[in-house]
Amino acid sequence: MELTKKDQRHIRNLATSDVFKITVNASEYAETYRIAYLKETMKYLQEKIEFLEMRYNKNYNNGKQD
Repeated sequence: MELTKKDQRHIRNLATSDVFKITVNASEYAETYRIAYLKETMKYLQEKIEFLEMRYNKNYNNGKQD
């Protein structure tokens, strides 16, 4: 038994739609992951900058030079 052309077209359209949804969901998750990663990186970079500035000010604003 073979499927009708109408059913074959319907299956093809559903499959195309499902694959697109998977891609969209995967892309959305990847973007969410990327944003979270960059925010976390930014937080640690800001902490490092603050530490380096504090150390610099401590060493060079008190007349001490290495």
